[in-house]
Amino acid sequence: MKKKLRNRIVGVMIGITMIGGSVLPNATVHAEKEAPNNMAQFGSTKYNVPLDKCWTIKFTKPVDKHYLDHVYIVGQDGTSFKTIKVLSKDKKTLYVINEREFKKNTNYTLVLVYIKSTSGETIYPFCVRFKTIK
Repeated sequence: MKKKLRNRIVGVMIGITMIGGSVLPNATVHAEKEAPNNMAQFGSTKYNVPLDKCWTIKFTKPVDKHYLDHVYIVGQDGTSFKTIKVLSKDKKTLYVINEREFKKNTNYTLVLVYIKSTSGETIYPFCVRFKTIK
């Protein structure tokens, strides 16, 4: 299990492979000065997501790494899962990997809240709902 996780992390860090492909191709979250009423933007629900999915999130501005604790995955029962987050050198791409494989045919939500750019701008909260393969 540890070897598999290490291999997944190395793959992300060197940028050679994106495990399971990208369910969010060119997903861009815009950095704005104020998020109106802290309302979250919801992307469309993604289906048949691989159990070892690596999420790729692209930002229009560099992200302050100190706010990455506010990126997490929640299960359908409200349980938060431990994730590994890797920020690219230019701080505009974030890779999010669940520490354990997801369960089959289960609903989850990837949540980004209280994220700030390196210039201090608040980025709108963003959520993506997804269901894993059967």
